[in-house]
Amino acid sequence: MNTITLQDITYFYDSRKCDGLNKINFSLNSGELCAFLGPSGSGKTTLLKLIAQHITPQKGERKILSQNGTALYLPFENTQSLTSSDMSLIDYLRQDNQHLTEDLIRDQISFLELSDEFYSPLHALSLGQWHRAQLAKFFFNDASILLLDEPFIHLDPSRRHFIADNLLRLAKENHKIVCWSTHFLDDALMLADKLLVLQYGVQQQFSSPYEVYWKPHNLFVAQYFGDNNLLFATPSSKNTHELMTALGSITITHNNSIPIGKELLLMCRPHQSVISSYENKDVLSWKMCLKKVSFFGAYWRLELYNQTRTWWVDVASSFVNQSSIPFVVGEDYWISVPPSSWVILHSY
Repeated sequence: MNTITLQDITYFYDSRKCDGLNKINFSLNSGELCAFLGPSGSGKTTLLKLIAQHITPQKGERKILSQNGTALYLPFENTQSLTSSDMSLIDYLRQDNQHLTEDLIRDQISFLELSDEFYSPLHALSLGQWHRAQLAKFFFNDASILLLDEPFIHLDPSRRHFIADNLLRLAKENHKIVCWSTHFLDDALMLADKLLVLQYGVQQQFSSPYEVYWKPHNLFVAQYFGDNNLLFATPSSKNTHELMTALGSITITHNNSIPIGKELLLMCRPHQSVISSYENKDVLSWKMCLKKVSFFGAYWRLELYNQTRTWWVDVASSFVNQSSIPFVVGEDYWISVPPSSWVILHSY
């Protein structure tokens, strides 16, 4: 059984600054994949090094149980560190296991597209090839806990998800724990079992990708996944499901624990808003002027505004013909949000 358990882990590089980590708490078990998310400098790399036991926490308890020894930490250096290495790629891959045959290596990592470079010296590899070589090295290592710092950053977008999916799936099948830092939100949402979101070294949320996206603990977590529509609200004293807002009263149908008398922040994703040329009498609707239309491939983003706020609406591009967009900049439209689409942020 492989486990990682951190309890109130705290580590500061300088006691006079906030750089580091403060009271990190989470646990992972065999076969779980966890992506560390957060802006640059939020503590992702420091956390990986703490789990790898490269640095020692100043406070808290760290329990790391690995069936095959210590955790493997891969920082994914660039090629500059290998400019003088004449070692061939095949020898590099067999460093930790001389019993690996070329045919086995070729078969197991065919998706990394390195076969043509097996006898090339390491210094001759491109940055992308060297990065894939490090991923291959990770694949052939028998460590039970794998800690990867931005492992997919130098991969071409067209193959990044394919390679990440294959490597992480194989690790999961072998009951390994994998923690990796990333700025690729789509990879994290699709491939991870758990997400750990950090800001300024403070843990903001640790839960499933679904919960992080649809039930964010606070405004930072919500906004980390893109622009959102926000609306301050105050619970009605008459109806525990009714919220009073600047746009009118909203009835929340999916939440039974709205605190009375406390100001809340409502959020909805841009694709949850509905735009129409006429008012929807069955749900709260408000009129706004279309300011800008932007194309994002799978969807169009409409930016609307009135005197007090800006609102975003995403419309699937399959329903909108580019040569005849049915939305005119400068015209007024009606916006509405289904009651079940509102998310309450209790902390902001």
